Amino acid sequence: MCGWAKAIVCGARLRVGRISGCEFCHGEGVGVPLSSPYMGSTPTTIETTTRIGRVTRSVLVVDDDPNIREMLAIHLRNAGYVVRTAKDGIEGGYSVLSDRPDLVISDVQMPHMDGFDFVAALRADRSVSDIPVIMLTSEVEWEERGKRLGANDYVTKPVRADRLLSLVAEQLDAKDRQRVA
Repeated sequence: MCGWAKAIVCGARLRVGRISGCEFCHGEGVGVPLSSPYMGSTPTTIETTTRIGRVTRSVLVVDDDPNIREMLAIHLRNAGYVVRTAKDGIEGGYSVLSDRPDLVISDVQMPHMDGFDFVAALRADRSVSDIPVIMLTSEVEWEERGKRLGANDYVTKPVRADRLLSLVAEQLDAKDRQRVA
């Protein structure tokens, strides 16, 4: 069975309580993005339960490259986050408005609406302007522009998983500290 089929079967079994885990998710549950040209442009996620007693944080990954989206999603899911994906800023904006994430990771260079316009639109909408955004790009000189527009942090490609997970945790911790203060 391929990875997608395993994830869907594992998620369904975990939801109905037939098994406590499997070789795919090791009992922790999975969040599988299901987006294809056949399902329309609405990003969809099957979410299953993670460990009891643990607060699950959600991350939206916005990137036009399906390989990068999936690689980032795998690393984030393995770290315990619920992950949704979007292929561009327009789909990402729709996803943010329909199901607010705790954090957004966005590429800069994308068709239709690039990462800069996406961050500017998030910061202009008071209902979602406080969502932390980490931007990804292969162009180091764009960091200053992204931060001027309101990006909280910046990562250059190729992305190291440990660096990205550290930044995600750092941004979510900072957001939590702001709520308490």
